[in-house]
Amino acid sequence: MKRRSGRTIFARREPADFVGRAAEMESLIAHAHGDSIGDGLAVLAEPGAGTSELLRQVFDRLFASQSNVIPFYFELKRSDTTPFETACRMARGFLIQAVAFRRQDPSIIAGSPDLDELARLASPADIDWVDRIIETIRSLSDTAKCSAGVRTLLGVIGRSRVPVCAMIDEIEKAADIPNFLEDLNASLNCPGLRTVFAGDRRFLFAKTSAVPIALARPIGSHLAAIVANVAAAHSVGINDTSRDLISWQSGGDLRLAKSLIEAAAAVGSGLESFEDVERVYTDELFGGRISRHFDLQFEEAADTAAGQIAGICAGALASGGAEINISYWKRHTDLGEKLPAVLQRLNYAELIDLAPSSTKIAEKNIAFSDYLRARTDLARRDRTRAQAVGEALAANLERAPQIMGAAYRRHAALGISHLLAGFNGQKVPELFLDYGMFRAVKGAPPEEVLKASAVDNSFIELPNISYTAAATDFYPNLASQIEAERTGVGIGTIGSRHERVNWIAAEIDSKLEADRELAEFWCDRLEMAAVACDLTPFRLWLIAPEGFSPEALEILKERNAYGTSKRQFEMLKLELGSAEQPREPKVSFDYEFVIPMGPDTELIGARAIEDIAKRHQVPAKAINQIKTALVEACINASEHSLSPDSKIMLKAAVDPGRIVITVSNRGLRLADRNPVPPSNESRRGWGLKLIKGLMDDVDVKDTDDGTVISMTKLF
Repeated sequence: MKRRSGRTIFARREPADFVGRAAEMESLIAHAHGDSIGDGLAVLAEPGAGTSELLRQVFDRLFASQSNVIPFYFELKRSDTTPFETACRMARGFLIQAVAFRRQDPSIIAGSPDLDELARLASPADIDWVDRIIETIRSLSDTAKCSAGVRTLLGVIGRSRVPVCAMIDEIEKAADIPNFLEDLNASLNCPGLRTVFAGDRRFLFAKTSAVPIALARPIGSHLAAIVANVAAAHSVGINDTSRDLISWQSGGDLRLAKSLIEAAAAVGSGLESFEDVERVYTDELFGGRISRHFDLQFEEAADTAAGQIAGICAGALASGGAEINISYWKRHTDLGEKLPAVLQRLNYAELIDLAPSSTKIAEKNIAFSDYLRARTDLARRDRTRAQAVGEALAANLERAPQIMGAAYRRHAALGISHLLAGFNGQKVPELFLDYGMFRAVKGAPPEEVLKASAVDNSFIELPNISYTAAATDFYPNLASQIEAERTGVGIGTIGSRHERVNWIAAEIDSKLEADRELAEFWCDRLEMAAVACDLTPFRLWLIAPEGFSPEALEILKERNAYGTSKRQFEMLKLELGSAEQPREPKVSFDYEFVIPMGPDTELIGARAIEDIAKRHQVPAKAINQIKTALVEACINASEHSLSPDSKIMLKAAVDPGRIVITVSNRGLRLADRNPVPPSNESRRGWGLKLIKGLMDDVDVKDTDDGTVISMTKLF
């Protein structure tokens, strides 16, 4: 493992390796310098979002800048159980960091000097206030272990002559220290003191008057970069596909991703295939770091009853019911009056969702569910440990492509909830929402479509949406049929009379225009959600890639639903100013090269292959057949793979008498896609058949993370 350089003090990663939090870093730095609203910030963090490292990086940066603000970082620990001892530790920690900062000497922090040493180390300009703080700490004897003594100790943080930014981390641990959070709120509320309280969002919410800011787990490219950096720091081999599997299987929880990589490093294993990842991951569930991580969470919540509580959760999940009544908890535990606090701590950790009369296990947390299943399997008497581990490994390997496929679908989602949130009573051409109107101009250039919308002069008023969420959040039964990111519910009002309205939307799959049966199926599902959740009155909105057939449009009209194609949806995003900037593709040219997915980019690959073939004297007729087959393979990858990186990898291998063209992409594997029967009315479904007719040999393989088509032409 790489050692930290001398540039870091509290940070555990080099600044260059700390990615994805630039905006949060700048906000906290600005707050430290007094450039934000209010004297306090509350960082409401999703567990595992990397809050501690963010605050540590901010401390190091403030320390290195040597501005007029003293940075102070303090982490509450599970061993902090009494207010007075915690306040003593905090006061002493502040003094050490303040003296080190003013002396510009970080080694003072590492040395952890006592009070006498601090008095000698303080710079002449600070000796008066440093001495007063030391005297205050010493004067508080055992008899002063009361609320007044605690607040006096905490108050020393605001007594320096220099402005201070105090960052208190792991604030949820204050739940175990009587009245400590109240003492903190009272003691740190003084002029010139900037505070940052950071901790689990469910605990910290509404417990302080500080300005709240949300900190979610990293996603996308930022999460991928973090996982890659951690692997590099531990000298563990990793590639893009295994990196993404680790990212998505951990749910973005950096603690779990780091544990997996550390486990691989400990046994000298690389993580360069799904099998590598799942083998280490499965071992970690059956007694390794990941298992220990969840064990500790139960121990911190329930102490000696941890095993009992974890066993109840595991049993409920194994029986197919993740919901547990509070009355069941009372009957099957010995916690008595402690039970509410234990369940609340598990709720803060987001291992359960706590309601007044029941709890629900966080099934969406893949690693937590796997941990509970591992506990159940180990407790069974009809199988050995080897059987339990072997069966779990086989199941995890089988599931890995499904995790990736679901992630690709989420990545490719249009962003319905985001667009609904932008509805603000605007008037837009009905052509952008009604596929029946759009159908006549769907093949026209954008400018002609816009001209048609202006000539038609048919506009609709959008609602004023005040709240949005995934439809699966309202009606969890939908989760088995569609990803949350591909749904949306918008609650708001419409018209001058502000009449209540609910829009319920879903992005559905269909290779061709969605037919009557599919439209009816999804109208039924969304209406069921609306009725079950009392979302009335409602308007249904279905978005299909290629729009809807005339028969389907009749159904939509009957059901008070809009049917929209993907192209219409993108035009509506542009109209409302919600469109994202296009990604810049990276293209390199060689006998092994990459082209971006996009309109007509397959022609770039075809021209490159043509140049290679001509260089090797491949006959003209064979070149034309190769180009046609290549174009078909690229179109197939672009349209159906839902690739997260929008890239197609091309290889050309030329031997005497033959050329082998390989087309590969990440994303949905061919086996994961819905089969499309060939149709005489459309070229869809004929691509692979055409390729096989043009080439002498075609081999299609599903990989861990995508599809590879190898095409051979003899000459």
